[in-house]
Amino acid sequence: MNEYLFPIKIALFTFPIAAFFLTLPFLIIQYRKYGYVNKYRAFILYSLLLYAMSAYYLVILPLPANVNNCTTREALTHYMQLRPFTFISDTLKETRVVWSEPASFMHLFKERAFLQALFNIFLTIPAGVYLRYYFRKGLGATLLFSLGLSLFFELTQLTGLYGIYQCPYRLFDVDDLMLNTLGGIIGYWITPILAAFLPKTENLDKDVELDKMTVGFIRRGIAYIFDNIIIGIATSILSMIVSASSAVVLQTTDIGSLEKSFINAFSFVIVIMIYFMVIPTVTGGRTLGKWITRIHVIADRREGELQEITFMDLVKRYALLYYGVYGLFSLMAWVANYGELPAYADVALLLVRAVFVFVLGAYFVIQLFRGNKILFYERVSGTRNVITLREEMEDHQGTSS
Repeated sequence: MNEYLFPIKIALFTFPIAAFFLTLPFLIIQYRKYGYVNKYRAFILYSLLLYAMSAYYLVILPLPANVNNCTTREALTHYMQLRPFTFISDTLKETRVVWSEPASFMHLFKERAFLQALFNIFLTIPAGVYLRYYFRKGLGATLLFSLGLSLFFELTQLTGLYGIYQCPYRLFDVDDLMLNTLGGIIGYWITPILAAFLPKTENLDKDVELDKMTVGFIRRGIAYIFDNIIIGIATSILSMIVSASSAVVLQTTDIGSLEKSFINAFSFVIVIMIYFMVIPTVTGGRTLGKWITRIHVIADRREGELQEITFMDLVKRYALLYYGVYGLFSLMAWVANYGELPAYADVALLLVRAVFVFVLGAYFVIQLFRGNKILFYERVSGTRNVITLREEMEDHQGTSS
C-alpha cells in the first residue's frame, strides 16, 4: 500500500506549488470566458489538477536511482506485455482463494496481481467522473479519452520518462490500457449518483449578473501588472530615444545622472498620458491589462448614471494617481538622491516617505474589506471599473474591425 501512498503524498506536497504558478493563467481564462470567477468552478478545476498530479505521480514514481538504468540491452518489445487478460491468469496463479469458500475471497485484497488490476481501474475512475460531470462528455468521448490517457501513461513508462532514462523502468501493458479504459467508463456510469449531491454545472452561471458585480482588487491587480510591464518597456524605449537625441543635439556622449533622471521622468509622463489617457479614450476605457481581465473604465456620474469615458475623465483619474500620488513619492525620492540635504533633513524626508507609504498601505487595506472597492482617485474623478459584458466585447471588436 505504501507504493501507492507515496506518490499521493508527493502530489499533495507539490500541488500548492503547481497551483500557485497556474493561478494567474487560470484567473485570466475565467475572466475572459465567464466574466468572473465562480468559486465552485475553481474548486472543481483545482481538484482536477490535484487528481491529474496524483495520477501522474502514481504512474512514474518511484523513479530509478540512475538515468543509466539498463542492465542489459534488450529490444523494446522486451518491455511490452501485449497479451490481453494476462492479469486474470496472474491472479489465478498467485491467489490463495478457495472459490467454494466465499470467506476466502478477502485474500484477494492482499495479493499483488489483483491489487494492481484494481488500482488500474481506480486510477481513471475520477477522469470519467470529471468528463461527464464538468465537461459534459458522452460515453464515446469518455471511452476515447480514457484510452488516450492510459496510452499516455503507458508511453511515458515505455519511453523511460520521455528519454530521461536510457531504458523503460516499467512494462507497457495492454491489460493496463483495458483496465484504465474500464475505469473511465465506470466513472462515467457512477457520475449520475454523485451528481445528485452536487450542483448542476450548467446552472453555475445562471443567476449571475455581471453588470452588478464589483470589480475586485485581485482582478485589478492583474490588469495593473500587465499595464505596468508595458509602461516600463515603453518608458525605457522612449528614454533611450530621447537620450540619444539629446546626445546628438548637445554633441556629447556623456549625459549626467541628473539629466538622465529628468529624461526618465519626462518619458514616464508622456507614456502615462498616451497609454492611460489617449488610448483608452479610443478603446472605450480599455488598456491591454483591462482587456485581458475583461474590464473597462466608465464615468460614474453623481446621478448614478453610467456613461462612456471621456479624455478629461481619464486625465482626472490617472493624473491624480500617477502624476499626483506616484509623482509626489518619486519627487521625494529624487530630492533624497540629488538634493544634497543636511542630515536632519534627510531623516525628516525619510520619515515623511515612511508615513506616506504607511498611510497609503493602511488605506488600501481598509478598502480591501469594503464592499464598493472604490479608491480615492476614482471618487475624485467620478470613474470606476466595470466588467465588460459579452455584447460590449462583440460591439467593440466589430467597431475595431
